[in-house]
Amino acid sequence: MEANTRRWLAPVLVIAVFLALAVAMTHPLGTDPAGHALDLGGDTRLFLWTVGWNLHALGTPGQPLFDANIFFPSRHTLAYSENLVGFSLLAAPVRALGGDLVLSLNTASLLSLALCGLGAFVLARQLGLGILPSLLAGLVFAFAPPRLMRLGQPHQLAVQWIPFCLAFVHRYLATGTRRALALAAVCFFLQALTSGHGALFLSAALALLVIYRGLTGAGRGAARPKDVTVALVVTTLAVAALLAPYAEVRSGQGLRRGLEEAELWSPNAESFLASPTHVHRALLGFVDTGDARTYLFPGVLPLFLALVALAWPGRKEDDGASDRSSEEAKATALPRRDGILARA
Repeated sequence: MEANTRRWLAPVLVIAVFLALAVAMTHPLGTDPAGHALDLGGDTRLFLWTVGWNLHALGTPGQPLFDANIFFPSRHTLAYSENLVGFSLLAAPVRALGGDLVLSLNTASLLSLALCGLGAFVLARQLGLGILPSLLAGLVFAFAPPRLMRLGQPHQLAVQWIPFCLAFVHRYLATGTRRALALAAVCFFLQALTSGHGALFLSAALALLVIYRGLTGAGRGAARPKDVTVALVVTTLAVAALLAPYAEVRSGQGLRRGLEEAELWSPNAESFLASPTHVHRALLGFVDTGDARTYLFPGVLPLFLALVALAWPGRKEDDGASDRSSEEAKATALPRRDGILARA
C-alpha cells in the first residue's frame, strides 16, 4: 500500500506544481480567470466563438460539428479556421458547471500550460533525467517568454500532447510494448484535434526522432514493423477524417494563403533575438536589434535553466529498472519509469 501511494503521489505533486506555476505566471488572469480577459482583439473574439460553438455542437445530439452558425448556407464553416476541438474539451467541465465563455477559455489555457509542463517532465524522465532537471525542462517548455506571448492564441499555445507523444515513442523504441505505441498514436491524434499547427510540429519532431534513432541504431530490436504499420494506418485515417472538411472548404471556397501574404506575418531575423522579458531588454538595451515582428528568443533564464538541467550530475535509476534482468536492461536504451509511464 505504501509503495502504491508513493507511485501515485509523485505524479499528483508534479501536476500540482505545474498548475500552481500556470496560475502564478499568468497573474492576474490566472489568479482571477473569471474576472479578467485577454485583449478582445480579432483572435480572442474568434476563439471565444470557436470554443462556444464546439461546446454547443458537441452537447447537441445530431448537430454536425463543422457546420457552424456562420456564413449560412455554406457548409463546414468551422474549417475556415482552427477547430480547437481538443482545446474545447478542456473548457467543457467549466462550461457544464455554469461558467461563461471567458472563464472556460481561460481555464482551458491554464490547463494547457500545466499539461505542457507535465508533458515535458514526463519526456525528460523517460530520457533518464532526474526529478529536478525534469522539472526544469517542464518549466522551460511551458513558460518560456515566447510561449506566454501566445496565451491568447490557443492554436499555438495548446501543444501539450507533443512531449507526451514523444515520450511514448521513446518508450516504445526502448521496450517494444504495444501499449506505449498505442498511447503515442492517441497523443498524436489528440494534438491534431487540439491544434493543426501543433500536429505539424509534432510530425517534424517525430521524423527527426526516427531518423536519429535509425542512424544510431537505438530501438531497432524493439520496434516491430507490423505494429508500427498498424499504428500509422489507424492514426492517418483518423487525422484524414478530421481534415476532410478542410479539404472540401479549400476546394470549394478557394481558401488559400500565398507566400506573399505569409511574408507579412513571417518572423524576420531580428525576431530570433527579441524577447519581452525585462532581463533581456536590460541586457540588449544598448544594442540595436532592429524592428522584430515577433518574440522568438527563448529568454535568458530558460537558457540558463536548460544548461543547469543538462549539466546536472548523475541520472539515478528508479526502482522499476532494478526489477529487470541484465539482459533486458541491455536490450532497452532507456530506463523504465515509475508513475506516469510505468504502465505504458
